[in-house]
Amino acid sequence: MREPAAMRSQSAVRRRPGLWRKSVRAGVIGFLYLAPALLILGVFVYYPLIRSIYLSLHETDFLGRTILFVGLDHYKELLSSTRFVNSLRVTVLFTLYTVPVGLALAVPVALLGNMRVRGITVYRTIFICTIAVSTAIASVIWAWLFQPTTGVLNSLLRSIAFRPCAGSRILAGPS
Repeated sequence: MREPAAMRSQSAVRRRPGLWRKSVRAGVIGFLYLAPALLILGVFVYYPLIRSIYLSLHETDFLGRTILFVGLDHYKELLSSTRFVNSLRVTVLFTLYTVPVGLALAVPVALLGNMRVRGITVYRTIFICTIAVSTAIASVIWAWLFQPTTGVLNSLLRSIAFRPCAGSRILAGPS
């Protein structure tokens, strides 16, 4: 008479006691590899999400301290607002119009870049140059914003009566 499958697997584990220990150890090692990512996800995604839901169910002061539990009243007010319903409709329509068009244009461009035809290196170079140039322009703009003597950051600091960052070289780097 044959043993049931559950009994066979238990007897196999009993015959090889190191197998269970190895699987537990592999699970612990896997969790240790995941722990930093889970910690970052918890701190920067799940905690703010749960906190936002909690605060949305309360009336708060300007510092975010809860004053009064209001339940779903904020959501009822939001869903009854014509401005919200209109903005939601516009957002859905915008998404329905732009996402399919973007995909319909992006897929052929990507497939064209993957083809083996004459002159494809020129196409790839032009395609990559657009990405590189936009990154370079963004870098120059940020450099102008954070320029120690005449940047926009120092102008904003002066306008609110703070000392500019020019002498301290606060944004110049670690050295």
